[in-house]
Amino acid sequence: MAAPSKLWNRCTCYELGHCWSPTCLGATFSIARAATQYSLKLYAVFYLISHLYGLHQGRPFSITRVLAYLRDVIQSTSFLSVNVSLVIASFCFFRHLLGGFYPGFGFIACFPACVIAILLERKGRRGMLALYTMNLAMEVVFNMLVQRGHVTPVRYGEVLLYAISSAVLFLMFRMGNCLSKDAQSALRLLVGSCELPASQQESSRDREQPSSQSTSSQDAPNFTQFLPKQLQLLITNFIKRLQDRSKHSLCLHQFSCAYYSTEAFARRFFLGYTIQGFINVLKALPSLVRKPSTLIKALYHKDNFSLGLFLGLYSGLFRSLNCLLRWLRNKDNPLHGFLAGFVAGLSAIFYRSKTISLYVLSKVAENVFFKMQDLKYLPYIPHGDILLYAISTSIVLQAAVFEPHNIRPAYWRFLLGLTGNKFALMNRKLLDVHGTQASKLYPDYWPHYDTRFTPNLIAAGLV
Repeated sequence: MAAPSKLWNRCTCYELGHCWSPTCLGATFSIARAATQYSLKLYAVFYLISHLYGLHQGRPFSITRVLAYLRDVIQSTSFLSVNVSLVIASFCFFRHLLGGFYPGFGFIACFPACVIAILLERKGRRGMLALYTMNLAMEVVFNMLVQRGHVTPVRYGEVLLYAISSAVLFLMFRMGNCLSKDAQSALRLLVGSCELPASQQESSRDREQPSSQSTSSQDAPNFTQFLPKQLQLLITNFIKRLQDRSKHSLCLHQFSCAYYSTEAFARRFFLGYTIQGFINVLKALPSLVRKPSTLIKALYHKDNFSLGLFLGLYSGLFRSLNCLLRWLRNKDNPLHGFLAGFVAGLSAIFYRSKTISLYVLSKVAENVFFKMQDLKYLPYIPHGDILLYAISTSIVLQAAVFEPHNIRPAYWRFLLGLTGNKFALMNRKLLDVHGTQASKLYPDYWPHYDTRFTPNLIAAGLV
């Protein structure tokens, strides 16, 4: 169904935007109700897991923790529900103020709504939300450029991007005091702390030494307890022989270089396989009763091996290449981290993900930016997290109006759940004139209008 090229510009809010309700106030309240219900469920589960994890870490249960849980749920629910409610309210406000719609109305309506909403969220979460939405915005912009023919995707480009980002992260990791605590903790979880500079080894060694010392006596029984005793003994002897091989004098790990690398691969492979296997089992649960074989398929799904290989090789290659470079050059250098990080990053070929690559790139940008600020090469930007969140979210929501197919599918489903599926009810056929394929996701959809409130569509002969 074609529409005149300028019809969208003079449409009412009901004709183009909130097609489920003829009044702006009614549309806003319906969105607010759906958003509050969805946000409350989301954050109740999210913070419950977070606080239960705190109890697992030894933090005592108390009425203060219960009150903190309720406060966190209410505060984050308020932020998210107010954000989406203000977006639809701003959508209507700016149409009445400007007398019609314009190409950038999605961004214009969203920006002030996002600024106000993020102020309701805890300061500690603003930076994390800003980085997450920046990652989304980067992916959306890239997809838009590809659709318009301005960028040609490179084969295995996400793998190369991940490898480059990994190289920079590990260079900063090896230099020491260059990464944020969360980034350094994540890398230490993947590759251990033995590649940190010697000046940072003491605290890390205190945390990890007990597990390293007990490896020879505990690893084999834990992994082989269901095997025959002779096989257990064979594996135990092999591990001991591997541990007793030589290591370079500059290596800070306890056992041999061969064991150091092999152990990293085995542990991270098991971790990756378990994580992906658990996810696949959860997905298989609904069909498990009528088709029990789905459990076996979930446990042996190829994605389990893919994530296991990715994490195993990522950690194992990084460790082994650092050891190899110390043997070859007879010295240690942070640049070893750059080279090893790049080669190890190529293991992403086993688990290709544009989302993961862009996330790691955003972490690189974050850490480089803050380090440059610490060195006084870049100025401090007041309320930078608020501005970054508002700009990034506005870009994503602008795309959600004009080209939702360019948004990450999981985030589009999140937007639909947040709005009670009402975001899908816009009349995007009126926006197809922009050439963005606005109605691509819903090519056959046309709203069921109350014709008392559609003068422009009636005049155009569309209802």
